[in-house]
Amino acid sequence: MNIDWSRIAQPQADGYDTAVILGQAFERRGLRKETPRPGQPAFCDGAVALARCPYELPGLVPAHFEHPNIAEAEALLKMWPAGYRAFREQCSVFWPMEREPRRPPNSRGVRSGHDWQGVDPMGVFVTVYDPQGCVEGLVHEIGHIRLASLGISVETHDGSLLLNGVDELYQSPVRSDILRPMCAVFHGEYAWAMLSEADLWIGKERPDDAAYYLARNVPKLEFGLQVMRTHGRYTPDGQAFFAAFYEWVESIIQRGKRLLASTHTEFVIEDARLKAGIGH
Repeated sequence: MNIDWSRIAQPQADGYDTAVILGQAFERRGLRKETPRPGQPAFCDGAVALARCPYELPGLVPAHFEHPNIAEAEALLKMWPAGYRAFREQCSVFWPMEREPRRPPNSRGVRSGHDWQGVDPMGVFVTVYDPQGCVEGLVHEIGHIRLASLGISVETHDGSLLLNGVDELYQSPVRSDILRPMCAVFHGEYAWAMLSEADLWIGKERPDDAAYYLARNVPKLEFGLQVMRTHGRYTPDGQAFFAAFYEWVESIIQRGKRLLASTHTEFVIEDARLKAGIGH
């Protein structure tokens, strides 16, 4: 198959990216996207199963499938049509979760994870106490699954797109406690690109809500982009893939800054590295 790698990183309106990614997942691991059983509770207009999480997760308990924030999160996710399509066409099951003890109404935030090495490699768990946080978690985790389907896991990769060795360590945009291999740096940057793109689409109708998240996300994206542009090494296919990815991230950063300016919102930077600039 002749792949246009410049159309894979950013979700496409025509679904080209997801079709390629699902093909790669099948070639590498024999994985297919499962659909809900007849009568099973579902999300994304019936395309993604809702189920009770098969794992005990500290501080989390399963949420009721009728929780109103699940429907609200789906409505928010639909505001980004290409992201909604990418999620519904790759995710097999969504395990909705609550924090324990439960968060008060109008709390912000999210906790999420995916199951690439577990019982359902295309399954995700995400908390639902914050609807927009839930959307961030959904696209964050499907982002990790998309990269793993392409041969790039958090701790290792197959060399088809990325050339940096796993023993070469760099600063991460999302982990300040340890240095990370480039594949992990990319996973962090990609997940934050996915969730920030979702925030920008939501921001067309809810700019103040989007600004809350983008004020925290944009500095991370800027930092990660500098690290990757400075240190990333790629195969010929990877060059096309990452060039398009960089262009997308730069667009997110610029659109995010415009939204923050329009809402008179300042950056929220809790990591001193992001204030000081890139380290080498």
